[in-house]
Amino acid sequence: MIMPIQKKCAWITCTMFAYTFLFAITDASAGNLPCIQRLIDWNNANTNNYVSFTAVTLHSPSLIATYTQRGELKNASCYPISGPNGMCLYGINTVDTLSSNRTFSKGFSTQPFDASRPIKLTIDSIPVHDFYDIQIHQAQGSYTFTPVCAGNLLIGTDQYSNHWTMSFSMYTASVIR
Repeated sequence: MIMPIQKKCAWITCTMFAYTFLFAITDASAGNLPCIQRLIDWNNANTNNYVSFTAVTLHSPSLIATYTQRGELKNASCYPISGPNGMCLYGINTVDTLSSNRTFSKGFSTQPFDASRPIKLTIDSIPVHDFYDIQIHQAQGSYTFTPVCAGNLLIGTDQYSNHWTMSFSMYTASVIR
């Protein structure tokens, strides 16, 4: 009598483990990024709508920080970057990025983030699907990272262990651009 109970308990335990792994794989599957989908929908709603972004980066292990503000993003079909029928956002212009290791002198002190020597950054693609990486470049190199939405923020760590945080603003232009 004890043997059938042990077999039954073992069967229940194995079944629980199997379902746990099945649901873990299902939950970890790729999907649309709601914070990016909302921006694409905003751009699609009206030709006078546009999206801008601000980004901060902490470079590891050097602890250099960068700050980028007011880049404008438009929608595009980004196959194969975003997969078949995949949409993404891209930067329509290069944006100035200030870096904490580029200093300037003011009086008797040295200040970080020299605005007269910015790094020119370009957003190549921010895919709507988290299976694909964000593509960013500048003259000295390129960066890719897997995006994650944290509320309305987009975060990720690139191939150099730089930690990226991007925020977005949605606007409607009062005049036709």
